[in-house]
Amino acid sequence: MNRRKREQGQSLLETAVVLLLLVMILYGVVEVGFGLRNYLLVSNANREAARFAARGRFNDEQIAERLVSSGGVERIVNSDVPFLRSQEIAEPAEATRNTGIIITTILMDDEGNFGDPDVTRYAEGVFSCGSCDGVPPAYMVDEKLGLRILPPDEYANYSLVDLGDIRANHSDITDQINDEREALTLPRLDNQIIVVETLFIHRPWGRGLLPDPWVMYVHTEMRVATGRSGTP
Repeated sequence: MNRRKREQGQSLLETAVVLLLLVMILYGVVEVGFGLRNYLLVSNANREAARFAARGRFNDEQIAERLVSSGGVERIVNSDVPFLRSQEIAEPAEATRNTGIIITTILMDDEGNFGDPDVTRYAEGVFSCGSCDGVPPAYMVDEKLGLRILPPDEYANYSLVDLGDIRANHSDITDQINDEREALTLPRLDNQIIVVETLFIHRPWGRGLLPDPWVMYVHTEMRVATGRSGTP
């Protein structure tokens, strides 16, 4: 009788261990799935904003608005709110900001050269800064999560755009395009590169079990399209 009870107890223990492992695997699959879904939404919205910016007809605020609207909406406490939130939303209180946007505009001359004065940046939303030591309260959004708003003099510090890569990728092409225009007796044109960066704060379900938050980053660079006459 005691042997039978021991065998039953062993079976229950083995079942509990296996169930725990299965639950952990299932949770991991679900969490990774939601993370990938959010990354794809952010990536698609970022590319759409870059295509919008490449038309050359819109200012930075309109480009950022396009990015946010391209992310769609989600339901929070019976309210439809933007999925990507770079601005504060009054209601509901649970709809906190979760997105940072940096738009970098680079003006190249007709030979593909540019300097620091030719690079301008615009930013809005929240950005991850780890412990945020020394951040003035006016720029602090969530000290626990390490989220802050950027003052204009720090835009360049948080942008991950490598200007050397931009120069390598676009300078020769700009010069080549202008050589072809010159051969057609068309005037040489300056070039304009738009880079849209999006930082998204993903909050996992298992807060406390997994690192929180997950910071997702996407960027897209495009040349501003111009017609043969040089107008956008």
